[in-house]
Amino acid sequence: GCHVIAVSSPGHRPVVVVPAGPPAIVVVERPRLVFVAEYGIYFAPELEVDLYFDHGIWFYFYDRAWYKSSDYQGPWTVVQVNHLPPGLRKIPPGHLKKTFKEIEAKEKAKGKGKEKGHK
Repeated sequence: GCHVIAVSSPGHRPVVVVPAGPPAIVVVERPRLVFVAEYGIYFAPELEVDLYFDHGIWFYFYDRAWYKSSDYQGPWTVVQVNHLPPGLRKIPPGHLKKTFKEIEAKEKAKGKGKEKGHK
């Protein structure tokens, strides 16, 4: 979602599009973070949103835009891609969550296999 603000000037009517911001993240307690050494960034794998943490700042990807905040529940302000931490710029949105879920599924499958072997 965006807010559209009409700006008038003689002979022209340009339109400025201002991102409305992401919906609030409702988290009862600070989310568990996993450090991803390859990118030098932390992320919260158990949330439904793409939430990252780096040097005291939280980053949230929503609706093709990045937001940052000093608190995981916001308030959020838009951040340009070139102002993201270098490691975070390298991560395609959703990639870590997908990768983490795949690894977790493999680990669970290994655990189930071991349990069956010991019975």
